[in-house]
Amino acid sequence: MGHYADPVPAGLVSTAISIAILPTLSRFAALIALDTTPDIEVDDAAAGLFAHVSENTQAFKDTLGLGLRLTITLILPAAVGLFVLATPIVILLFQHGQFTPEASTITAAALRLYLIGLPFAAVDLLLVYAFYARQDTLTPALIGIASFSVYMVVAILLLPSIGLFSLMVADSLKHITHALISAVLLRRRIGGYGHQRILITLLKAGLAAAVMGLVAYLTEPIFEQLIGTSSFLRELLLVAIASIAGGAVYIGMAALLRLDELRWVVGMVRGRLGI
Repeated sequence: MGHYADPVPAGLVSTAISIAILPTLSRFAALIALDTTPDIEVDDAAAGLFAHVSENTQAFKDTLGLGLRLTITLILPAAVGLFVLATPIVILLFQHGQFTPEASTITAAALRLYLIGLPFAAVDLLLVYAFYARQDTLTPALIGIASFSVYMVVAILLLPSIGLFSLMVADSLKHITHALISAVLLRRRIGGYGHQRILITLLKAGLAAAVMGLVAYLTEPIFEQLIGTSSFLRELLLVAIASIAGGAVYIGMAALLRLDELRWVVGMVRGRLGI
């Protein structure tokens, strides 16, 4: 279950945003490379060259920073929603035939451990695309080796004590390690992420997602008592109602906290659909 819930939301969010910004990142990276290539001896020309490099570098950083803000805004509610509704989602998808309630409980716990690394995986995909835009494929590969080493060590150390759950913990730590190293190295190489308030976006989206998760958590058991005996339709309704309620709360909190990134995403989607 974790392998469905982990890469799919992260991939959908990061890939969609990357499709929008990767051409821009690549263009600015190419301009930076071109601007720093010529051998210019005239002082005035050199000053103009450095001005162009500075402008293109700033544009690259701003574009990447905006992409990170949009990714955070979308992936946090997805991760929190899946975390809170893990049990009913697992029951809905898998608890049929020989898949027992005990198996659902174990699977839901495994899913939650996977989801800890989900936001980091989404951000990391965008950072890797940024390396690629700069024609750097070696650095992500080396970081991948380091993060996989973390995965192996953690899995081996925890396997005797928590069994199969060690794989989920190790996977989340792998994503966290890869994302943090990528973020630090890329920040050093480009000098930050532009005039983007990433921390403010993280705090706002985190608060909105937390309130959303609380509402979904409280809503699910209430309707669980109101709706009849266990069935596929019952679980579908529980997940749908809790998801809709949580989504509405997230949108409301985003408006209250002036989380402009969500409005931008809606505008982008409407533009694509021609609405």
